[in-house]
Amino acid sequence: MKRILSMQICVLLTLCVCNAKVVPAGIIGDNMVLQQQTDVALWGTAAPGAELSIRAGWTSSVTETVAGKDGRWSVKVHTPAAGGPYNMIFDDGEVTEVKNILIGEVWFCSGQSNMGMQMCGYDNQPVEGSTDDIVRAKPSVSIRMCTVPRVTSLTEVEDCRAEWLEHTPSAVSGCSAAAYYFASLLNEVLDVPVGLVMSYFGGSPVSAWMDRETLETRFPDIDISFLDGDTAPEVPSKVPVMLFNGMVAPIVPFTVKGILWYQGCEDVEKHNRMYKEMQVSYVEMMRRLWSDPDMPFYFVQLAPYYYKDENGLDAAYIREAQMLASQEIKHAGMVTTMDLGHRTCIHPPKKKEVGERLAWLALANDYGIKGFDPAPPVYRKVEFRDGKSYVYFKVGGKGVGPRNEVLGGFEVAGPDKVFHPATAMTVKRDCIVVTCPEVKEPAAVRYCFRNWAEATLFSTAGVPASPFRTDNW
Repeated sequence: MKRILSMQICVLLTLCVCNAKVVPAGIIGDNMVLQQQTDVALWGTAAPGAELSIRAGWTSSVTETVAGKDGRWSVKVHTPAAGGPYNMIFDDGEVTEVKNILIGEVWFCSGQSNMGMQMCGYDNQPVEGSTDDIVRAKPSVSIRMCTVPRVTSLTEVEDCRAEWLEHTPSAVSGCSAAAYYFASLLNEVLDVPVGLVMSYFGGSPVSAWMDRETLETRFPDIDISFLDGDTAPEVPSKVPVMLFNGMVAPIVPFTVKGILWYQGCEDVEKHNRMYKEMQVSYVEMMRRLWSDPDMPFYFVQLAPYYYKDENGLDAAYIREAQMLASQEIKHAGMVTTMDLGHRTCIHPPKKKEVGERLAWLALANDYGIKGFDPAPPVYRKVEFRDGKSYVYFKVGGKGVGPRNEVLGGFEVAGPDKVFHPATAMTVKRDCIVVTCPEVKEPAAVRYCFRNWAEATLFSTAGVPASPFRTDNW
């Protein structure tokens, strides 16, 4: 079925090339948002060798190019400061007009089902507070949404049938909740249009979103031999490369400001020990594809959930890998969600908090908003003295807090490696002391290092600390 879809797209492209009328790429269409004050990529098809011109409503300049022998063409057009609406005319003797274009901030939003969870929720799984935002949606609000169709493919797909939607109740209802709340806060604070390009698929591992070159080069032990066969895997969305081919390749190189990533559940059992390297490689790949080595990358750490055994460690290892990746990737940030989980539902309802925390990172790091620190406290080092454990954090703002409050969720072990429940208290801006009467000679401390745990430690800005362990057992 997936190969049939790919063939249909190829046939569509062939028809477009044979048609004399210039056809922009599927993601370039009415109601779109283009990234402000940069050279945005435009591409598409026309008759082979056709001369075409592009006129944008915000400038008197005309951009000219010639379609190649295969009918493909690509150009870059400079955009002004945020504003609109504008129209754009593509002319090769026949005219194609793209209408109602806004100029603003554009973000690519990807991952699995928690990114894909729409404002209307899933069956028996609500998004908290979303109904009020859906019914109040108005087209006059300058947020636009584009969801890439779900396509899997053994080979890279060249185009997609994407559609940009205005800010109406029906469009907001079907929008990724995490992405929507991110866009809503950006739109409100910056007072500029915000465009969301959303590409997600539930139950997908990170390897499904990586290209063949990256996997062959960085992860040769991952089997991708099926890509050279004639039969697609039984569940193509769960295997390497297939989602990259169908849902990322067709939108490269549409110009975006940065990437939002909400993924990891599918890798909890199989790839928790190698997830850091996979996430780092994913970011390197995306920046290479967009020719932007400094492209911002913000992602969501897994929320607590019982994962077959609430005291198990598989999800803890993924969260640790995500934390380590956030420290290794430049121009990146991690949203912590240890206060937002649901013990028996893998899709927590508090998506507004997730989206707004992602927006905090972007506002602070990319848009110059001062006065707060959106980063979570992250474990830095531990010192053992007088039977107590002094844990230090990398933390901005006013540090961790509050003081003089007993904090749970901690465990301490001695040299025997047997962990016992412990308590903690803040003693300095960046330090807590952890005590456990059962352990006279502490050798290791862990915090919320389980599949299911509840946050007790926060920054003074209200951002929960990342779970951690001081050992490598």
